[in-house]
Amino acid sequence: MNVGLVDDKTFAQAKVTSLRRQGHSGRSIIARLQVKGLTTAQIEAAMKNVDDGSEDAEMNAANAYARRKTCDLHISSCARGYVPRA
Repeated sequence: MNVGLVDDKTFAQAKVTSLRRQGHSGRSIIARLQVKGLTTAQIEAAMKNVDDGSEDAEMNAANAYARRKTCDLHISSCARGYVPRA
């Protein structure tokens, strides 16, 4: 039943953007959004739109993940603006 409370396309794009920024891989994003009830086609369309056809999207996500994990280890340094080399 479609009652129009949530626009799947907008939701998918917002979640893909957020998850990519956090460093999630494409496979992780697909799995997480399928649990939310989105189809693979909806998710892949959102990923294509968010990634803008960039071949580096997975690498950028991996770098973001590594920076986040490194900052978790050096929280006081990151709070002062230090960004470790990836």
